[in-house]
Amino acid sequence: MASIFSLIRFNDTLLQTSLSQSGEDYTIEEVKSISDRVAHWIKYWNPNRLVNINHAKNTLYYNNLNKGQREKLTEFAELLSCEPDLMGDSLMTKIYAICHQDDKKRMREYQKDLFENIYQLVMNERSGPRIPLLISAVGREKVIELLTFS
Repeated sequence: MASIFSLIRFNDTLLQTSLSQSGEDYTIEEVKSISDRVAHWIKYWNPNRLVNINHAKNTLYYNNLNKGQREKLTEFAELLSCEPDLMGDSLMTKIYAICHQDDKKRMREYQKDLFENIYQLVMNERSGPRIPLLISAVGREKVIELLTFS
């Protein structure tokens, strides 16, 4: 909850929907039973968790990426566009495939790099919630918009 609650402006219903879309089903009562405490914790004890979605494309950051990084972001945005119903573990499997390398260490580095670039371009952060949860909270179209630079 703490990873996306401020992204959705502390809205319990959106939180329930986002969690449900990522495969975690909770009743609204279950969400509300903890959301007030999470909001208080974020606002008063961990304000670095207060994150916002970029309103405009971060062109400066994107222009500093190398060709390979840009290509992986393009593949990711195309994946989101071409397979709009793909979520959860199925989505993660396809995202990991974007970074496939025979050398597992290099593949993990590429995955970490892709995720960091997504977080930077969507919310100016180096890390964030799991990608399916981020997409659910922000909205697929907004994520695609913030990652598309052609």
